[in-house]
Amino acid sequence: MEKLLECKILFSYQTQIVIKIKKFSPLIYSIIQNKYKIQSGLVFTGRIRKSLENGQQLGMDRYQRMQVDNTQLMVKKMANGQISSRIIGARRRYMKQEYMIMVKGQGIGSTYLKKKRGGGEYNWNGKNGTWIELSNEFWQRSQVTYNGEYKNNNRVGRWDILYREKGKEMFEQIGGGSYDKGGKIKIGQWIELSDGFWDYSQLIFKGEYKNGSKVGKWTTWYRKDDKFEQIGGGQYDEEGSIKIGRWTEIRDGFGLGQQLIYNGQYQKNSKVGRWDTMYRPWNQEKFEIIGGGQYDGESSIKIGNWIEMSDGFKAQQQITYHGQYKNGKKVGRWDIWYKDNLNGEREKIGGGSYEDGNSKKIGSWIELSCGFHYLQQIVYSGQYKNDKKVGKWEEIDLVGKIKLKEINYIN
Repeated sequence: MEKLLECKILFSYQTQIVIKIKKFSPLIYSIIQNKYKIQSGLVFTGRIRKSLENGQQLGMDRYQRMQVDNTQLMVKKMANGQISSRIIGARRRYMKQEYMIMVKGQGIGSTYLKKKRGGGEYNWNGKNGTWIELSNEFWQRSQVTYNGEYKNNNRVGRWDILYREKGKEMFEQIGGGSYDKGGKIKIGQWIELSDGFWDYSQLIFKGEYKNGSKVGKWTTWYRKDDKFEQIGGGQYDEEGSIKIGRWTEIRDGFGLGQQLIYNGQYQKNSKVGRWDTMYRPWNQEKFEIIGGGQYDGESSIKIGNWIEMSDGFKAQQQITYHGQYKNGKKVGRWDIWYKDNLNGEREKIGGGSYEDGNSKKIGSWIELSCGFHYLQQIVYSGQYKNDKKVGKWEEIDLVGKIKLKEINYIN
């Protein structure tokens, strides 16, 4: 009778994932153990059942529960669904793997599961033949697969990138390109997806590879209202992957709620001269300059006056920092400004001073809470000494203009 190995992995939605492996000869089983880091140790044999939200159960008869290092398994992210990877067959010369993606949907009075199959075959050298692979960040709102050919564990020939938006039935080809015959090295025209690609941040990059390096013109495209628009790009030199000339770059996290770009000049892969930070709300077409500053002529070091965006900058959290750099370090007075997204007013709400030469905070400071936004405008007011908080600090609600509490720092 078929044996099952179970890997119980808890996600934020308390989902169980089952890794199903047929048990074969000691030699083949050893290969599977080594590849998936399966630790020995039978716990018990019995029956597994998974309760669904409506009380129904998904069951399997007879399984072995074993400890598994799940970081080594091909198990992907999940949200409102689950994804598992299982080896479904093995012979003396190859193993075959199959992905199983199970996404919850609502039927009439019941819960059902949808499946999308992928995977491929192994030989003694690794992956071989036709494969469908999930992206590393695959989840319900980032359903991306890579489809192509492996030869002795190397990608060869044409590979297509497919994507399906949540709620749609069909996958669409959204990118791809070719590898050389030897494998691994990208050649010719490619369309690649951004690292954080998902339903609300559909960014792609178009350009050419030569011997595995980016060359010539590369453009950046963003899908808005079901159409791709070019919003950035620039030039690489012909030797490969060295940025030159004018570039428009996209800030990490670019998408529906945060659309920031940087515009400036590269010289031998280093930023030089003036760089502008530009922003647009999701419902507008044009970008406007809201910040930026100067780099020196050689080493991408910030100098002079700068306006920088907060790490969490977005429509409801438009926070900027205004101050001066000297040899790449913050010096003197830096002010914190906030723009209210509802009334459009901009006001100074915090700031303080840095010691010249080492970017250490000194003297009086007003800092923003980590979760500061238009519904929760909390700041902290107090003193710094040698970059450490000292004495009494007050927590203040700017909306109600009231002190919430005091915090004492003892050094």
